[in-house]
Amino acid sequence: MKLKNLAYSGAVVLSLASLALFMAQARNDKDHDRDKERGEKQLREAQAIGSTLEIHVTDHGKVLVRGAKVTSISGNTINASATWGSAVFNWAVVTDSSTELIRRFGGKAAISEISVGDFISFRGILDTSVANPITVKASAVKDWSIQKQIPAPIRTTLEGKIKSVGGTTTLPTTFVMTSGNKDYTVNVSAGTAVLNHLWLQAALSSFKAGDKIRVYGTVNANLTIDATVVRNVSL
Repeated sequence: MKLKNLAYSGAVVLSLASLALFMAQARNDKDHDRDKERGEKQLREAQAIGSTLEIHVTDHGKVLVRGAKVTSISGNTINASATWGSAVFNWAVVTDSSTELIRRFGGKAAISEISVGDFISFRGILDTSVANPITVKASAVKDWSIQKQIPAPIRTTLEGKIKSVGGTTTLPTTFVMTSGNKDYTVNVSAGTAVLNHLWLQAALSSFKAGDKIRVYGTVNANLTIDATVVRNVSL
């Protein structure tokens, strides 16, 4: 009878041990799946804004990281992480006045525009004096989350009168036209078509103040026009 009870007790212990092992394995599997999902989520988020998720470190300590997610900002230091499964790489990206801060589609950015949750890429030199987090003295940081795409230049036609002609008629040159209540400096390049009212080629030397003019080109914010076509309808 005692042998039976002992055998029964042994079976119970074995069953409990098997159950504990099964539960531990289930937890490990669950943790692995959660870590895998977390890594895949960061990869999807990075790809959705046009970035990749990668890390490069050369034997000279040069660092290139793409697709890191900003976790906090302290002064001029951007803290970010890159996740692959259960592997999390935490970075302290140290910037200074020489660091180039770039928007998604190009153009200068400011550190004040960078927010928690943004995705960044950065390059620089590894600071080997700091073990944790991994610290990089950044030469460039690109924020993939803040850039508004710069619209393509809009070309249009402005009509007005010549106010003054430049001192030379050799291309490239400039002249000033008045359209509405604004004076525009018209940039005439070697490739600009200079025409008369019949749409025939004309000489810029025949242009004079008061001539009625139509200019097709890109109007810039500083009241200059990069002319594609200049047509003097007074000739």
